[in-house]
Order: sequence, then structure tokens, then C-alpha cells
Amino acid sequence: MLFALFLVNHQSYGAGQKAHLSGTVVDKNTGEKLPGATVYFPDLKTGCITDINGSFKLKTCLKKLVVQFSLLGYKNFITTIDLTITSTITVTLEESVKEINAIVVTGSAYAVEKNRTPTPITVIQKSLIVESSSSNIIDALAAQPGISQITTGSGISKPVIRGLGYNRVIVVNDGIKQEGQQWGDEHGIEIDEYGVDKVEILKGPASLMYGSDAMAGVINMISSPSLSDGNITGEILTEYQTNNGLYGYSLNTKGNLKGYVWDARFSNKGAHSYQNKFDGQVYNTGYKEYSAQTILGINRFWGFSHLHLSYYNLTPGLAEGERDDLTGKFIKPVVINDTTVENVIVSNSDFNSYTPGIPYQKINHYKAVINNSVIINQGTLKSTFGYQLNERKEFAEIIDPNQYGLYFKLETFNYEVKYHFPEFKKNKSDYRI
Repeated sequence: MLFALFLVNHQSYGAGQKAHLSGTVVDKNTGEKLPGATVYFPDLKTGCITDINGSFKLKTCLKKLVVQFSLLGYKNFITTIDLTITSTITVTLEESVKEINAIVVTGSAYAVEKNRTPTPITVIQKSLIVESSSSNIIDALAAQPGISQITTGSGISKPVIRGLGYNRVIVVNDGIKQEGQQWGDEHGIEIDEYGVDKVEILKGPASLMYGSDAMAGVINMISSPSLSDGNITGEILTEYQTNNGLYGYSLNTKGNLKGYVWDARFSNKGAHSYQNKFDGQVYNTGYKEYSAQTILGINRFWGFSHLHLSYYNLTPGLAEGERDDLTGKFIKPVVINDTTVENVIVSNSDFNSYTPGIPYQKINHYKAVINNSVIINQGTLKSTFGYQLNERKEFAEIIDPNQYGLYFKLETFNYEVKYHFPEFKKNKSDYRI
């Protein structure tokens, strides 16, 4: 109903107010036109690719917007363009061996450049996450200054920012707060790391923007942007780690046909017990992980509407560290008969098994989110509605392994409606519900 209302508002306020931006992207040193450069508009979540002549063209209702130009081998160029003054531009890109600028959205109502943001923000690109030898995404982020983790195994890691964690740090994904991991030591993040395009880490209080739980900061996990019109791509990611036999793969396809966008991904990961120089292999620290997610939406000159659906399943073992008094080796309980349980020394096959032993958890996380953004009178009406269901069961009874001892069920509804007024004398404001 709200989306239909947005369309009505668009017809009432947006008609006849289209603006056009066209231009050419060239090499700064040679003046050569650059085909294949990406032109991205973060406020609209859309973009395009320059043609064989290095040219591009966009239509929108906004009269002022942030634009990012990028091409492999060149520095990113970010600028704000006022379409009431400029409708045709020529952009020069300078050669570079790495990207040095980034558009960030954490802690700000509008897309802004990183060096203009008053809050300290660290931007982690997907390449750094993929290249790190980590077992989950929080483990990968823990290498950043000021960031650490609380972990009880390969599959369970909680973020800590400058010494504060649990419900003092908010994790945002798909535009809403991730619910289900804030409290216990053995609660991890229910997010597929393969589906994260970049991570923005806000270090410092952000309670005014995100609520009281953001006392230490915010970790914003962002999906990849929509492709330009007429493009369809596929991706296969695989990894293997020798320490804990970790294997992982992810299959992805996404596209954009006439403004109708989609992004579908399936991922699977597993690991057996990890090892360290003090204990050797640590029993029952393996896990299994499955996830599936899809994004369906529409991108237009008046804004966008995206539906995010995801399912996440994790079965992690819980390390207890019990050892034999004589040998000091790890032990595990086994059933001798229907009523007798005996501890035996863990074998090599137990250490290398990808099936967690007792105790272990079964975690299911379901999420549905719809994000809308519609341009009205040069302002932007944005809304986010989400539903999350987190089911967490813990199994610790060796005689009846299918009988859970703990069962946590958390349902969360998220909603946010806000209107960003257009810039007036270089000031911006928004009204939020």
C-alpha cells in the first residue's frame, strides 16, 4: 500500500520534472575516451556503463546528486552535480594502482564522500574480506584497528569495537538492524560473508541515528550495487583452508533488464576442528553453514524499490575443553547403553569430522526486507520495512541427541519512514518516523 502511495506521489510531484545528465569519461594524461567506465548514483542505487565512445546518459528527478566514476586501473572520482546548472560534463580519470576513495552511507542520511564525514569510518572492500584467511566475516574484520572479536569456535564470532561488544554494537544488513546475536557468548552473526560487497565500520557513538545499542558503533554490511541496464553476470567463489579443513563455495547470478533487477546467491561452508600450537586440534570446533538470498527490485529515474529475502542455517559445535586426567587428551561422552554414558578419548576421525558433536546448536534465521526510495519535490521519501525470525536450539543430551535443551525464538519487526528535504543553503535535514 505504501509503495502504491509512493507511485501516486511520484505521478503527482515528479511528472514533468525530469533532468538529464550526460557526459564523457576520458583519460587525464592522454585525453583518450574510456569505454566501460562505471557511473554510479548511490542515492538512486542505479548506474550505467560508458559506451565505446566513453559517453553516458542518465535521466532523474533529482536536481542535485552524488556521482561516482570508476574504472579498473584508475582512481575513483566522486563529485556532486547540480543539474540546474550543469547537464553535460567531461570527467577525467587518473591512473592508479589502487582505489583510494569510497562513497559511504553509514551515519548519514545522504551518500557522502568518506573524507567529508565527521564520524570516523573504516571501509572494508570485498577483496580484503575474500583474501583474508578467516572463518567468518567478523573474524575477517577483527584484523582492523580498534576492532576485535569474542569467539568460541570457528563458526561463532561477535564484534567488539574499542572494547565494547554484545548489545553495545549494532550490525546492520539490508538496511535494518540484525537481530539474534547480541547477547550470549555463543551467538554469532547470521550473515553470509560471500553476499557482502563491502563493510562500513563506524567507530564511536551512533545512538541518535541507530538507537541506544549503537553506543560503541555500527557495522554496516552492504550488498553489491545493482548492475547497469542490459547486463547479466554470474559468479562462482570457492575457498579452502588447511588449518581446519574449511571449504566454502558460493554461486551467484544477477542482472538488470530495463530497470528490473535481481541478485540471487546460494552458499555452503563447512569446517572440522581447528588446531593451535598449544592444544593441537581443539575438539568440537567445526561447523556447517548454508545460506540462500535473493534481491528483486525495480530501478527508475524516480527512485527504486528492492525486496530482500534471505535464509541462513548454521550448525556449530560448542567446545567444552574437557580432558582426560591421565593423558590430558580431549574426551567426549558416548552412550554405552540406554542409561549409561562414558567419556572416551577423542579419535582422529572425531577431530576431522565435519559433523559437530555434543553439544551443538542449530540456528535458522529468516529475513524479509523491502527498501523504497522515491523522489518528491527534490526531496526523497524513504521507507524500510523488515521481518526477522531467529530460531536457536541447543542440543546437549547424549542419550537423546534430538531433544534440545534450550530453544530461543525471536521475532522482530523493523520499520522506518523518513523524508529527506532538499538541500537549502548547503544544509540538509530529514524527518523520521
